[in-house]
Amino acid sequence: MKPAPSPAPARRPSRGGRDLLDESDWVRAAVRAMLRGSVADVKIDRLARQLKVTRGSFYWHFKDRDALLAAVLKHWELTTVRFNEVLARHDPDPRQRLLRLLLLTEDAEALVPPGEFDSAIRAWARRSPLARQATERVDALRIATITRLILDLGAAPERAPVLTLILSAITGMLWGRRSLSSKERHDVIAEFYPMLLANIERQAAPRK
Repeated sequence: MKPAPSPAPARRPSRGGRDLLDESDWVRAAVRAMLRGSVADVKIDRLARQLKVTRGSFYWHFKDRDALLAAVLKHWELTTVRFNEVLARHDPDPRQRLLRLLLLTEDAEALVPPGEFDSAIRAWARRSPLARQATERVDALRIATITRLILDLGAAPERAPVLTLILSAITGMLWGRRSLSSKERHDVIAEFYPMLLANIERQAAPRK
């Protein structure tokens, strides 16, 4: 039995000389499908109907469904790169960088709320080696960034791993709690921020 032929090369859809969609439109649609269900719900025909275009539009931008899923993973990884860049350039004062880290858990520029995107990718990673490798890279980068911040705040090196886990857990909670209102999120940050600083200063003090 001969394999099914590949889709014919698509002409780029346009109206009045303007492109109707770009790759980010398909990525957004794929992410929304994942959030409503799972990665299994990312289907080309279904996305095309939602975007009110033909399958030809999809094949202009992507070779196949796997290429679209790879683009979703790439976008997710880039959010972590941007997260690190914002922390690095925001302020040389590590106390201000800590505050910025906590405030980044509500990212107005993200395609979707960061916690929901994280949860969808991690659910996918339980079944996909490709997604699992992406989460391992992202987690390593996040942990390295947070550890550097903890050390810059003056934590004793032997205490840095524990404090990194605590801060990672708090940021993970803030990312993952969809039910938190903006006010509740800022109330949590206002309570936790001075407590963490005091904890680090206390543990960094020379032992007598």
